[in-house]
Amino acid sequence: MDLFASFIGNSSLEIQWTNPPEVLWDIRRYHVEWRSTELDDSPMEAKIVEGATQTLVEGLEFGTEYEVVVTPLGAKTARGESEKLLVTTLDPRPQLSIVVSPDGVTRVSSDILLAKGRGGQEVDVAILKKDSEKKPVFVVRGEAQGVEITGLEPGAEYWVEMTPVQGKPFNYTGSFAAFPSCEKDQIQDGPVCVWAAPVSKRPMEAAAVCKSSNGELLDYKTQKELTPAAKAMLATHVKTHFWMDISESPTSAALSKA
Repeated sequence: MDLFASFIGNSSLEIQWTNPPEVLWDIRRYHVEWRSTELDDSPMEAKIVEGATQTLVEGLEFGTEYEVVVTPLGAKTARGESEKLLVTTLDPRPQLSIVVSPDGVTRVSSDILLAKGRGGQEVDVAILKKDSEKKPVFVVRGEAQGVEITGLEPGAEYWVEMTPVQGKPFNYTGSFAAFPSCEKDQIQDGPVCVWAAPVSKRPMEAAAVCKSSNGELLDYKTQKELTPAAKAMLATHVKTHFWMDISESPTSAALSKA
């Protein structure tokens, strides 16, 4: 009997199989079982499928491996050999949550493991600098609920990989830019340096500061509403210093359309 997943979703699986040619008696129905492999004692769920060689299993957890077992049944107590399949549902959540604080500390955590009650799992977080050899700058050991990283080069871009110290293997990845060297009296918001409210500048003064510091005017409200694609464009922009201003600018207009 060939057993396979004809559809894999975030919380559902469509399982399909063929009639086993070695079974000579009349197959009346199929017994389908499934369970999560996350825990050894995960409960087994089951259903009976009649008149079909496929079934939809719903209500599953995101990004979780399931063991599916299909057994042909005949009249009375006749049972054929069971066939097993391991299949993992999709996960729409980002693998890692990366927060870069103004004090230069970067915090890496896994919302996926937190949702599974595994925030205390011991993990290794490897930091690799982009555009360099695939060798970790260093590796920090901690818990999946949050590993703090310091000592990075300001403004440099890094890859990060999270792997388990023990247990079932996984490799969660992400990327970020280390805290840029913003000027005095500025705060960081994502990849952007902005003036803090107490020292906000008037339009003319802000324009003069931008010009002298090789910066670019960008409306702050617009920056907060940027799409992911626009934020990525902003993060890789040649100019790293942006100030808010009430006037429109070519940069603001271009990013709003991204």
